[in-house]
Amino acid sequence: MSPDVVHVWLARDSMPDPVLARLYTLLDADERRRADAYIRPRDRRRYVVAHAAARSVVGAHLGVPAQRIRWRIGHNGKPQVALPHSGIEVNLSHSHGLSAIALSPARPVGVDVQAISPTTDVAAMARRYYSPQETDFVLCPTASPAVRSLRFTRLWTRKEAMVKAAGSRLLRGMPVSVLDGGVVEFDDWPHRIADIPAPAGYRAAVALRGGQPFHVIEHWWSNA
Repeated sequence: MSPDVVHVWLARDSMPDPVLARLYTLLDADERRRADAYIRPRDRRRYVVAHAAARSVVGAHLGVPAQRIRWRIGHNGKPQVALPHSGIEVNLSHSHGLSAIALSPARPVGVDVQAISPTTDVAAMARRYYSPQETDFVLCPTASPAVRSLRFTRLWTRKEAMVKAAGSRLLRGMPVSVLDGGVVEFDDWPHRIADIPAPAGYRAAVALRGGQPFHVIEHWWSNA
C-alpha cells in the first residue's frame, strides 16, 4: 500500500438481522457495551455496522482476524490501531445510514461523509462558522436552496476531514477556509483535502496530513 494512496470504503446500514448478529461478534467488549447502550434499534445497527466494517477492512489489510484488532485513543479522542497491529492510520465517519472508513499506511487520515439536509439553516450556520469567502459562496444570490445546501455540506465535509486528520477539534477548524480544497494550513501542518464520490444525497471528503498529493481508491464494503 503506497503512502500516497488512501483507500475509502463506504458501507450501508441496511443489513439483514442475521448478518447484523454476526457483525456484532466482531466487536470487542467495550464496543458491545456501547452498542447495547443504544435505545433505538437503528442507532444500534448504525454503530455495529460501522465499527464491524472498520475492523474488517483493517484486519484484511493487516492480515489478522477482525476480532483481534485493538484500539487506543489518541490525541483529542481520535481512535487509532493499537499495538501489536499498528503501522496503519484509520478513520471512520457516519451519516444517515452511510459509513465511510479511510485507511492510510503512514499519513494521519481524516474522512467525513454527510447527508445533505434540506432542513438545515445553511445561511445561519455559514454566517456563524464559515469564512466570509465561504459564506458568500454558499449564499450566492443566484444559487437555489438545493445548491446552497450542497455547497454548505461540501465545505463541511472538507473541514471535518481536515480536523480529523489533524487529530484536532471541529471548532478549531471551522474558521479555516477550505473553499479551494487542495492544501490547507491547519495546526502548524499542511493538510491536503480531496472530495470523494458519494451516493446521491451525500457529500464526502478525505484529508491527509502533509502537502504531498495522494490518490483515493474507493470501495463498497460487503458484509462478506
